[in-house]
Amino acid sequence: FSAYLIGMKCCCSCKVDSWIRCVHFFLTLTILYYQLVNGRSDLHNAWMDQSYCYIYLFFFLLFVSSFFYLVASLMNPGYIPKNLNVNQEMKIPDHGVQKLSSAEAVAGDMAKEVSAGRFCRVCCAVQPMRVKHCYLCGRCVRKFDHHCPWLGNCVGERNHKFFWLFLLAESVLLIWGVKVTWSSLQWHMTVEHWIKANLLDLLSFIVIVLATVTVTMLLCYHTYLMMTGQTTWEQASRQRIQYLKDLEILINPFDEGCCRNVSIFLCTCRHTAKDWENIYSKGVYR
Repeated sequence: FSAYLIGMKCCCSCKVDSWIRCVHFFLTLTILYYQLVNGRSDLHNAWMDQSYCYIYLFFFLLFVSSFFYLVASLMNPGYIPKNLNVNQEMKIPDHGVQKLSSAEAVAGDMAKEVSAGRFCRVCCAVQPMRVKHCYLCGRCVRKFDHHCPWLGNCVGERNHKFFWLFLLAESVLLIWGVKVTWSSLQWHMTVEHWIKANLLDLLSFIVIVLATVTVTMLLCYHTYLMMTGQTTWEQASRQRIQYLKDLEILINPFDEGCCRNVSIFLCTCRHTAKDWENIYSKGVYR
């Protein structure tokens, strides 16, 4: 019966996720089509004037944004397999330990001890450091950041950079969209006539402005997280996380410097899981 309920939950979740993606592309394509056929917008004028550089650049940005959205939405965010081997997951490489000072070695033992107590009863798996169970996905996720309802997926170790790249491309596209929509508004008339003449343009403008503010704020926040080596979950729930709650508030054991943090975030191979226990043991006494 439990297996049946879990299956039903996953089935419903997949249906909701599919609808979310459909809504995303429906809104994007509907507003795009309206601005293309709207004779007053910059996009329509560029099309009619055969300004292909303007058109190609706009559609290329739309393609890039959609591509990163689908990648972040559909890919495995970093699920850990169920029934993990405890010794394999919690082991800190011997060569790493040999290079540690005595204080760092103690921190390494503490990292093992702290992580060893984290066990997910749902997945029947030991949770390595920075792993959290997502009850919406029903899986434990490496370097869990948050569950994004607009993606219909968790943001974790494997897809966080694609989520950030989506936010970057989408922010530029939306700012451009604000300019395009603003150009389609008519002026120099009474308020009543202005509302009637600009109703659809005004609705498009409001939707795009709200989306621009939201996405740009998310981009700034996740850029900050990327540069400081943090996650949304760790920053918001620090006092409840076993391996962080006993540390001083200013200590971030996963911060390896801005450049190194950005490099790890953007350039680390998605098939290679980071050894966060080793980084933690060095970061506590850095």
